[in-house]
Amino acid sequence: MKFLSIGEYPITDEILGYAGQIKGLKSFDHTKSTNTPAGFLKFLDGVESLEQLTLFGDFVDDACLKRIGQMKEMKRLWTNSKKVTSAGWVHLDGLTQMRDLNLSETTFGDDDMRALEGMKVLQ
Repeated sequence: MKFLSIGEYPITDEILGYAGQIKGLKSFDHTKSTNTPAGFLKFLDGVESLEQLTLFGDFVDDACLKRIGQMKEMKRLWTNSKKVTSAGWVHLDGLTQMRDLNLSETTFGDDDMRALEGMKVLQ
C-alpha cells in the first residue's frame, strides 16, 4: 500500500501506530483527528519514508515536525495544527524536495520564514 487516507474517520492512537508499520507507505491523509501528538509521533516513528502528508487537526506538535523534518523525500505537507511553535517549524529547513506546503490556520509567522530557505522547488 502506498497511499492511506483515513479522512475524518475516528481511530485510536493504537490503530494509528499500526498504520505506521505499513511498508512502502508514501502518502498519508488524516483530517479532523482526535489523535494525540504522542500517538501521531508513534505513527511517524514507524514509517520509513513519506512523500506526502495531509494533517488537519491539532495532533501535530513540535516533536512531530522534528520527525517530519527527517523525511528528506517529503514533497507535500499540509497541516493546520495550532500546536506547532517556532521550535517545530525550524525542523522543516532540510526538506529540499518540498513542492507543496500549506500551513493555513497555523502559528507559522514571519519569524519562521527561515525554515523555507532550503525549499528551492517550492511552488
